[in-house]
Amino acid sequence: MRILLVEDERDMASWLLRAWKQNGFVTDHAPDAGTAEGFLAGGTEYDAVVLDLGLPDRHGLTVLSALRDRGD
Repeated sequence: MRILLVEDERDMASWLLRAWKQNGFVTDHAPDAGTAEGFLAGGTEYDAVVLDLGLPDRHGLTVLSALRDRGD
C-alpha cells in the first residue's frame, strides 16, 4: 500500500513514517499543501492520503476539495 502523508509537524510525521515503514507501507511525506500537490500531480498513484487540516500554506479542507473536484 502506498500512502501520501501531508503533515507539517515534524515529530508526528517522523513517528507515522517509522510506524508505517515497519508495517510494510510505502509512504511519501509532504510538509505542506504545495508539496502534496506536487506529489499528486507527479503521476504516482496513492491508496490513501492522510491529510492534516492545519497546514502552513493552506487549510487541508481546501486540498481535499481540490482532490475531490478532479475525481481523486
